[in-house]
Amino acid sequence: GGLTISQDSASCALAVFRELGLIETRGAYASGETARLVRVIPEAGKVELESSVRYREGLDEQAVFQHFKDWALEEKADVLQGRIQKPILPGCAVQRGV
Repeated sequence: GGLTISQDSASCALAVFRELGLIETRGAYASGETARLVRVIPEAGKVELESSVRYREGLDEQAVFQHFKDWALEEKADVLQGRIQKPILPGCAVQRGV
């Protein structure tokens, strides 16, 4: 079969394509169900994905998560436990030594 993606992933992709002017979407209600209608804009030319603010933000979030994942998987258990057991403080409080 085909590729299966989550509803959230599909919504995100549609938002990026809409932002880039490649599609138009609108909600519809028919037969007791809500549906999303998608119309491809045929006159839309080629675009760069990086032109989308949403797409770039998603890449940034992936990079941040990758950095955190690498740290969490490579750090020693006692260091991880110490980080979890400390109170969560805003950066400005930590810098002042609160």
